[in-house]
Amino acid sequence: MPRRKKRPKVQLPEVPPFPLESASCGATTMGREMLQELRDSWVAHHRSEASELEVTEAALDGTLWERKLGLVAQQRQQMEDYLARALGTFPEGAGTRRAAAFRVRLLANKAPRAGIIDIVRMAWRQDLIQVFNPFLSDAARQSVHDAVLTFLQLCVLEDKFKRIRAYAVGAVTPLLLQELLVTRQWEVRRHPQWLVFEVEGRLQIRPTQYIVAMKLIEDPGAVVQLNMGEGKTRVIVPMLVLHWADRQRLLRVTALTALLGEMFEFMQLNLCGGVLGRKVFLMPFHRDVNLDLDDVRAMHSSIDHCRRAGGVLLVAVEHRLSSQLKWHELRMKGEAALCSALSDLFAVPARELLDESDEVLRHKYQLIYAVGSHVPLPDGTDRWLSAEALLRVLRSARVLQVLNSDVAECKLSPERPEAFSRLRLLGGPKMEAACAQLYEVLAQELLETPPYELAWLRCYLSNAIIRRFLTKPEASEADLPLLAPERRSVLLALRGFLACGVLRHCLEKRHRVDFGVRRSGGGKRLAIPFRASDTPSERSEFGHPDCAIVLTLLSYYYDGLSRSELKAAFRKLLECGQSAQEDLYDAWFALSSETMADEARVTVDNVGKVDLSNELQFDVLYQHFHLNFETVGFWLKHCVLPVETSQFPHKLVANAWHLADNHDGLVHGFSGTNDNHRALPLQVSQKDVPALQGTNGKMLGLIMENPEFFVLPGHGPVRWQVVLEFVAERKVDVLIDCGALTAGASNLQ
Repeated sequence: MPRRKKRPKVQLPEVPPFPLESASCGATTMGREMLQELRDSWVAHHRSEASELEVTEAALDGTLWERKLGLVAQQRQQMEDYLARALGTFPEGAGTRRAAAFRVRLLANKAPRAGIIDIVRMAWRQDLIQVFNPFLSDAARQSVHDAVLTFLQLCVLEDKFKRIRAYAVGAVTPLLLQELLVTRQWEVRRHPQWLVFEVEGRLQIRPTQYIVAMKLIEDPGAVVQLNMGEGKTRVIVPMLVLHWADRQRLLRVTALTALLGEMFEFMQLNLCGGVLGRKVFLMPFHRDVNLDLDDVRAMHSSIDHCRRAGGVLLVAVEHRLSSQLKWHELRMKGEAALCSALSDLFAVPARELLDESDEVLRHKYQLIYAVGSHVPLPDGTDRWLSAEALLRVLRSARVLQVLNSDVAECKLSPERPEAFSRLRLLGGPKMEAACAQLYEVLAQELLETPPYELAWLRCYLSNAIIRRFLTKPEASEADLPLLAPERRSVLLALRGFLACGVLRHCLEKRHRVDFGVRRSGGGKRLAIPFRASDTPSERSEFGHPDCAIVLTLLSYYYDGLSRSELKAAFRKLLECGQSAQEDLYDAWFALSSETMADEARVTVDNVGKVDLSNELQFDVLYQHFHLNFETVGFWLKHCVLPVETSQFPHKLVANAWHLADNHDGLVHGFSGTNDNHRALPLQVSQKDVPALQGTNGKMLGLIMENPEFFVLPGHGPVRWQVVLEFVAERKVDVLIDCGALTAGASNLQ
């Protein structure tokens, strides 16, 4: 049998030293506060009074649990038989004409007979007992209801013993201990539907799940942390739905788009399709929807039906924000009637439940409606010329000397000299220390060797004021000499990239992990944010135009051009004047000619020989020019950036503060992490359960318990090939790529 180890009553367990005492983030006030929170969690985890069990050999004997299971199954069957008799017994003898008539209706199948589903429903609907046996007294009905609850608890216990038996036979000690530690912490009379949920789901609510659910129930405005994999979406959300969806107030659950479909299917199966019969509603919304009054009335009717039926409304983050921004858009258009109807829709009394609140309320997320007609990006040409010029000088030897392995990750490709070398700056103190020198060297290189379009920069090579303006954040525009407007805009753009840190910010991002170009599905050809390795973010784009320009340049430099894009670049080249064609093509050819075979070089060594209708020749052009730094830059400057960077004069913005807004302050949330609790909207606050204070400390402990690590070689094949060779060599079955080391490789590869 499992036996409980005796623990000292007074002496607390010894706490191991905190492993992050020397962390560099402790140099700031916020860093010290975060370290202290993690230290407290570390201590709480190691001093937690969680029961420690050791499993004896007898407990792993499957026959022991088989006997217990048989006993519980027998008691459950006896209780089921008792309920069948109690609901099917009616008065007999003289004076019972009503009972006789009821029995006749039963025989004629005109009166209902209680089945197992009806018995389960009696747990929270005691009126059904009267329906199936109208002759029971109040005391008898109460006895039947008590028996129903006992029957359901025996069902839960029977399922639990089945799990324990399986774990014992398979010697799965951790799961066996977990089952043994689960005890009921709540009254089944107060939450009978939770008991039914346990029976239908063949599970048992864990103490931590009950504690978190009650914290949210009793503390409006609370955001609670519960570790990942502890049943937040599959257990706690249904518990809260069954408790809150009371037909008086709408319950709205806001989830991430990626999880909404799965949550809907789970709710449909476990709350709607079963005995509980709770309706689950979805109400997607998008800006492209053309609303009229009938549409809004239909939405209002559906929401009201959801409330009156005790159902739950599932929405994605952007669905809620989009509907709110639609109201503002309609107001700007003067649609007073529609605005009034939408206001009535928003005024429906509701309670908000935020699943994965750490991401839902992430301060970086916002939804933007662009309003008005397209207008060109102000000084757009100067911006992308400046960005390209700085990326060009990044290739210089003097800059690469500053970017050593401590501050940057640089991958040169000797076999492709025409390609842009992959470069990523590494954050940290060493990068901070090297920034000033890097900006100085970049400015010096640019002033010495500017591109043709910015040749006038050479005039300021020895101008210390200009150099300081470009590289020092504290410099002022008032210090600049009198300049032509177009030159001033270039200097301002360069200052933004250097002194204001835009270039560094972009170079610290990982290609195809943090940003990239969506190659399928159409849409804009600018770089967009990525949610994970090779996973573009849906309907998102970078809000800062200078960041979008730099990241777009980097994306195409790294990926190269497709055949259609390269052909478009050559078409644009051939539309230029003869002199411009020759100068531009000579610059392209100079980069690519080194790797060309002699027979190929002869066929394309002059722009006059380029024939886009010749597919064989175009194969040669594609092989040697699709990664060409100059070719890619030309295509972007002439075919992409002038079109794709156009903006709108006005914007409507909604963010996490709008999601947390509720007339009555009834907003609740939970998530697996609490790292962003300082940035939460003021309508909510992090209020973790004391018993779960050690959650972060536990995760840190799990990391520290696995001291084995390997440093993969940083040179040689591409990174994902190195990872796969390591996996194959060690015969690893599963690869959890948290660091996106396999970015750029398909599952087939």
